[in-house]
Amino acid sequence: MNDAPRSSRLVIGLWLGASLLLLTAVALWFRQFLRLDPSAQMTTCETATARGLDACVALGAAGLVGVAPWIWNKLGARKLGLVAGVGLAAWLVCGLGARTHRIFFDEQIYMQIGQTYAHTGRLAAASYARAEHGKFEYYNGELNKQPQGWPYVYGQFARWFGTSPRLGQELNRLSVATAAALLCLALMLGPWKLPNYAAPLAGLAWAFTPMVPFWGMTAAVEPSAAATMVAVFAAGVIYIGCRDKPSIQGRPAAGALLAAATAFATYFRPESLMAFPLVVALLWCEEDDFVKDVVAWGALAFTLVLVAPNLAQLWTVREQDWGATDGQRIKLAIFGQNLATNGGYFFLGRDFPLSATLLAMAGAGWLMARARSLALVIAAWFIPAWGIFLIFYAGGYYYGASNRYAVISAAPVALLAGIGLAAFIAWGLRRPAWLGLGFGCILLGWSPAMSFVPHWGREAVECQEEVDFVAE
Repeated sequence: MNDAPRSSRLVIGLWLGASLLLLTAVALWFRQFLRLDPSAQMTTCETATARGLDACVALGAAGLVGVAPWIWNKLGARKLGLVAGVGLAAWLVCGLGARTHRIFFDEQIYMQIGQTYAHTGRLAAASYARAEHGKFEYYNGELNKQPQGWPYVYGQFARWFGTSPRLGQELNRLSVATAAALLCLALMLGPWKLPNYAAPLAGLAWAFTPMVPFWGMTAAVEPSAAATMVAVFAAGVIYIGCRDKPSIQGRPAAGALLAAATAFATYFRPESLMAFPLVVALLWCEEDDFVKDVVAWGALAFTLVLVAPNLAQLWTVREQDWGATDGQRIKLAIFGQNLATNGGYFFLGRDFPLSATLLAMAGAGWLMARARSLALVIAAWFIPAWGIFLIFYAGGYYYGASNRYAVISAAPVALLAGIGLAAFIAWGLRRPAWLGLGFGCILLGWSPAMSFVPHWGREAVECQEEVDFVAE
């Protein structure tokens, strides 16, 4: 920090001071929160989580405006147009999925909490409310066990467009498109020298991962949860790109964006707290002395401030069994069974393209040879995102609609597949016949797994029938 310009040192000092002051205040609030009885804790969380999410949006907007000129200067209009094109392509591909409900009642619970928030500002599931003639009256409800990020997003848009199942489905479709664009953007801005076309191919690999459009046209939380983790990855790449190398100090604007994105992501699923290892890997990948980055420590303090209401909610519902018949949500006994199904998912060619698996393996090999730091980052992302479900009682992809958990780890696999495909194209440009043969094999290997995307399936039909019956 002493090597930074004097004006920068002043800004960095103010940044760090503000973050520590707010962290102290939130620590005192959390101390008082723990003294409340369980009922009061739940009531507090209904509004505290909403305020925490509001703060994430505000700080993220400030950070994004601050780094936007740097992104523009780095890429220019042509490359940013390509990023937008990848997002549009992903939006169109997501439309291949059947527009339906696949989980009853989870999707309805999320949207109903969003409805309550839209009208009352409280993130609560209404057990007794009245919705008549466009007016919503809330009388009684409870705190949901799941983090509140997805209901919050739905509720914000519901204030403008009204509540409807279609709104939740379109927001997930938008999440899929945004994630594809951000994957492309991040690889373009990253410090790694990758094969040509790796960035857009990674975004398209995400969009064409069958489980993504399959769940992208529902109101389930997983597509948006995966998209927010992609946003963390992109924010981290922006942060290390903006960092001043001589002084090893980041820019406060980039730190604000990173803190907001990381905290916001944690509000979508419990395992989203594993965004922190991803951020550490990103900060470390291009700077061994990253611990000297004072701005990064300030960003961590801001992140803890923003995530505190979500931690309070997770603490409040910690003893709920989440439907586990024996009360054990996490258990090692299920590891072997889940490993067989969740690992076989990548190699059976039924729900995940076998050609995508081979491309991802090729991409991993290419990174280990030429860009090991990015390989470390992807590993820090994929291993927790995929591995946590191996010990979750309902984490096996065979368990009802639990194949939606495959969406959580789809983005890091898409990064590997996109890089593998780009490396193959670079190799094949000098061997046109082999390139054509390779593309033919890739399409033949991809097609069988795409066949289930437009289908409803038995559970979706039953869910939709329940929804139609209740509506009638």
